[in-house]
Amino acid sequence: MSQIESKSQEIKVNDREGAFFVKGVGGFPKWKDGPWFVFVALSSVYSLLVLYFGITGLPADEVHRPFVLAFGLILCFFAFPSKIFDSGSKKEAALNIILILITISGCMWSYLTWIHIQENIFLTSRDILFGSILFIPVLEATRRTVGLPLVILGIVCLLYAYLGPYFPGVIAHRGYELERIVAVSSSGAEGIFGVPLAVTGAVISIFLLLGSFMTVTRGAEGFMNLASILTAGSSGGPAKVAVVGSGFMAMISGSAVANVATTGVVTIPAMKKLGYPPHIAGAIEAVASSGGQKTPPIMGAATFIMADFIGVPYIRVILCATIPALLHYVALFSQVNYMSLRMNIRPTLRSDAPKILSCIFNCIHIFAAVAVLVYLLLNKYSSELSCISAIIVLISVSFLRSSSRMNIRSFIEALVGAARLAAPMLAACGSAGLVLGILSLTGMGAKLSEAIEAYCYGSGSVALIFTMVVSLILGMGLPTIVCYLLLAFLVSPVLAKMGFPLLASHFFIFYYGVLSTLTPPLCMSSFTAAGIADAPMMKTGLTSVKLGTLLYIIPYGFMYNPELLFEGTGFNIAIHSAFAILGAWGLGIALEGFCYKKLNGILRVAFLFCSITLLFYINTPLVLVAVAVLASVYGYLRYSSLGNTETSYASS
Repeated sequence: MSQIESKSQEIKVNDREGAFFVKGVGGFPKWKDGPWFVFVALSSVYSLLVLYFGITGLPADEVHRPFVLAFGLILCFFAFPSKIFDSGSKKEAALNIILILITISGCMWSYLTWIHIQENIFLTSRDILFGSILFIPVLEATRRTVGLPLVILGIVCLLYAYLGPYFPGVIAHRGYELERIVAVSSSGAEGIFGVPLAVTGAVISIFLLLGSFMTVTRGAEGFMNLASILTAGSSGGPAKVAVVGSGFMAMISGSAVANVATTGVVTIPAMKKLGYPPHIAGAIEAVASSGGQKTPPIMGAATFIMADFIGVPYIRVILCATIPALLHYVALFSQVNYMSLRMNIRPTLRSDAPKILSCIFNCIHIFAAVAVLVYLLLNKYSSELSCISAIIVLISVSFLRSSSRMNIRSFIEALVGAARLAAPMLAACGSAGLVLGILSLTGMGAKLSEAIEAYCYGSGSVALIFTMVVSLILGMGLPTIVCYLLLAFLVSPVLAKMGFPLLASHFFIFYYGVLSTLTPPLCMSSFTAAGIADAPMMKTGLTSVKLGTLLYIIPYGFMYNPELLFEGTGFNIAIHSAFAILGAWGLGIALEGFCYKKLNGILRVAFLFCSITLLFYINTPLVLVAVAVLASVYGYLRYSSLGNTETSYASS
């Protein structure tokens, strides 16, 4: 048994005991584990109803949206302590019970009065009361799960709507009574109950279930073993396992931090043992795992909202993400390869890798599920039906192996795990809907869009740089979903006016929101990896930025080279993609400054310039020159190194 395989089994056992079945929930006392039983029961009911609605179709909005909000908030109060009182104390339990009762009352009132409010302009005093108190659990659940920045933004927006006349200059407005604020923010199909909440409760929750079922059927272990087979005998060993394994995991995880926590506990210690400094080992894992939200077919939650927001099928978003995700891993693999050569890290032995046929058989249920999912999406079946079909295939095929075969316990694990991941997203979407509703009511959204357009002086490049900076800043304090929604509301109209394609503009916004998990000072993926590596957090974060340099360039590449988003003819897409992949490989060499031997400044600049030229496909003659230069320089460096025993061993 390989080191990775045994380590994965150890992690799996620990996950079984710790991830979902830790005794004691949130701030409730452990009264005979009653609250924990309620949490498991509610989570299971939520996930089963999500599956049921996916098969039979969603109920009416007045039923579905209050239902998913109520379940999401209640699960947040069970699973995440307030940190106001001691966890497990009676005061904490009393606070949670009060919040749960307010949640049930507000959502039930919304369900009962939904049609009445849609048909009547004026709200009754009871409508205002129940609509107002719903702000409390939504913002509190957001504080517990996401943090204060989004809560502060929500409170500021509410105050801005009410105190509009007292604000200075152009941001002042006439102000709105509480009745109007409640009508827009927490009554009907806008505000808290808006489209983001509906998409999260319908589509995203089903995909979270698919990822959760893949996890409990030991998909992570299979992917890591497959990665160790593919990279066995090449320089860098565990570092390349981290890149390839995290790439596989990114296909099913949809979360960068979760990807780090799953694969990093295996790859980071192995990299350190082979000679990588701790901060580099952590950075490699962080950058490799950062593809979790943007690698098809299961991507970050924001991509589902993006598809609904701009009215395109989810398969179109998947196609757009495919080539940028491939470039991500090609560049990182290239840089890790030449870093390993520079550091003289020897290859891992092929004899240490698992047997390939056994590994493929161990992963067959994952491959089957992904194949069914992609096939149905390509044939224009709905996202919900495609995902449910993939879940059915996954569970069925998993019974072929005793190690992946599900029982009642693992089935409940999957249901609870998906619900626990969905709950914070539902809370965040409720708060985001509140903010967007106020921006629309007050006209602040249009004012901000006009200001952005004016400050960009009509320049598309300036607008892109501005969008990048704002996305990175907002992404540090807000979830990717919220960051995307705010910028899609404020900035995407500006980019569209400047001639950029709609889908590319939205993807640009989403991409930089995801990259905030790598960008200091608040880089959660890098911090998670640093904790596993026992390395300085900020040093790991800065190293992650260096390793992920191409990630900050790719969005500009597909804005000016739309073939990278599958726009254009098949021939053009293939040619531009091939040159971009070559450019990503060359950029890895330029950033590392090593290609079988240390590069001088001129050669590094040559690799950098040629790589950027290929990525952006500036024009055909220049691209051909860049290819010729890269081939010539690489050939010379490779030939001159053949007699050097330090760099001539396996490097692929």
